[in-house]
Amino acid sequence: MQNMDIDIEIYLKRIRAFFESQKGDVEKLLNSPGVDLDLLMEQIQLIATENYKELADPTLTKNQILIAVNVIKYKKLNKNRDLELIPIQVINGFEIYLN
Repeated sequence: MQNMDIDIEIYLKRIRAFFESQKGDVEKLLNSPGVDLDLLMEQIQLIATENYKELADPTLTKNQILIAVNVIKYKKLNKNRDLELIPIQVINGFEIYLN
């Protein structure tokens, strides 16, 4: 973790501890087979940082967690593709892509 606010760091540690305490049931909890916790945490960190900049609170909403999961799933599906991804729109710091 680079130079990040202590609030973000504490939030990330707590959410990671929560997911790790699920004893491998993260995929079941998120209803998303194949979700890698490290990749998910990277995406959560990006969103938490943006939340902190805009709202002074790093906490993700349920929808933001689902967005993070979907981004990871999308990246996994397109891992072997050699396409340049260009967002069609950016809303509140989140890039929107076509399927």
